[in-house]
Amino acid sequence: MIFIDNRVPTNLVGVIQRIAGQTFSSHAGKAHYELIHYLEHEAFFCESEHSIYYPDGRVERIDIMAHRDGEILAIEVDARMKNKSVKRLLQLEGGGLYRVIVLLHGTCSRIPEGIHAILRVNVN
Repeated sequence: MIFIDNRVPTNLVGVIQRIAGQTFSSHAGKAHYELIHYLEHEAFFCESEHSIYYPDGRVERIDIMAHRDGEILAIEVDARMKNKSVKRLLQLEGGGLYRVIVLLHGTCSRIPEGIHAILRVNVN
């Protein structure tokens, strides 16, 4: 399963499609680091656990911020689709920023508003 919004540039569509073809651990924590390793192989600079600070003092984290050539993939890696991940990603703004959810299990029938891609990867 893969949904990609038509606003995503062709070069990033290719990266997202290649991610969807990879096999990752079925544990979200391990898959998170395996995906970072894969993205670094694709020439991205990756930041793990990017902090989002809220005015009320709360801090949440985005799993992966992958930077390459002025474009950013903000990625949440989840076992199953979570509204919490969508809300976190929607806190991020900026040109060249694309919000992606990688699912290890479960499915999704459509892309939530403001999310650029959802994909389900193979797990072992």
